Amino acid sequence: MNKKIERNPFRQMKKWHLMLLMVISTMITSHAFGQEVPAFVYYSSLNPQTRFPNELQAKRSVVIVNIEEDWKKFSAVVHEKLQLMSIDVVEYIDYRDIIAGEDATKTILEYLEKRGITYLLTFSKNSFNQYELNITAMKNFLKAGSHTSARYSAEEIDGLLKYVANELIKADLKKSNFLVAEKPEFLEDVAAIKGRKFEVHARDLATLKLAIPKFRKISEEVINAASSKEPLLAYNRKVDTWNSELETILKTEFPYKFELVETTDAKKLYKDGFQYALFNFETKGVSIKKMLNMKTEDAETEYITAAVNDALKRQSTTKVVSKFYVKHLYTNDIYTGDKWDADETWQQSLSNYLYHYRKFVKR
Repeated sequence: MNKKIERNPFRQMKKWHLMLLMVISTMITSHAFGQEVPAFVYYSSLNPQTRFPNELQAKRSVVIVNIEEDWKKFSAVVHEKLQLMSIDVVEYIDYRDIIAGEDATKTILEYLEKRGITYLLTFSKNSFNQYELNITAMKNFLKAGSHTSARYSAEEIDGLLKYVANELIKADLKKSNFLVAEKPEFLEDVAAIKGRKFEVHARDLATLKLAIPKFRKISEEVINAASSKEPLLAYNRKVDTWNSELETILKTEFPYKFELVETTDAKKLYKDGFQYALFNFETKGVSIKKMLNMKTEDAETEYITAAVNDALKRQSTTKVVSKFYVKHLYTNDIYTGDKWDADETWQQSLSNYLYHYRKFVKR
């Protein structure tokens, strides 16, 4: 199913969006510019318990899959069992897509809010390499601080699901989910842009100052609410290194005006005199193309990346890569560049993008 989700480009990330990101996985690093909350997230705000939410079998849920295996096959296995438990999962989401970049995060979370999702189920692997399930009420994330989560873990996914099914029977909850979909629905065709898409470069960047959001540190509020602070503090130390690398690449490879900025708020940046800002997505290549509303083919298994010095490299469509694009802040139009230049690291991807921009403006 192709879900073209639109959003207000000037809308700020809500408080519950911020808190929701903290339960997507135990430890993820994503290098998306300007994330309101960096995508290194931790189960630090959750107070685990074994009691199920009262309306788990009566309301809608969404599942976020953070498993390093075929996430669709995993979801199909899980959905068959959850259906029998009368848990109405309306969407399955690959965690890499929901943390791909701020535009993607905002778009997906606002979409879930509109769909009236009551519960969030996250499947991941814990530090003991066990499968772990957390079940949390979405509404809890309107509040700051610690939140309860039903948490279960087991060595094998079948064992975990059997245990949860047996515990649900014992819980004897109110049940009204009798028409649960037989097959899982995957939220993957997400158009995370609202304006028009141009597969060229914005030529006038050479005469205007480009806004480039810095990598953002995790806020003191989030760190103070965490039960384990050191991983978050360690992430913040890495942010300083990344921002230093970012500035070095730009000074070396972008011979035009730019400014590193602290915000991604399009309205504020436009008011401050910027016309354009640079952003990126970091997730599977095929997901990025869909987020940027670029053409994809089901039969494709590889994309060819045009790198620095016109070197070509083949990469799987499902390989996690970084891809840069420029957004016009007033119209929300985006410029992807005239080459597919996504690469394995944000540093290489940025160099690719800047190399092809320099060639473009010389034509």
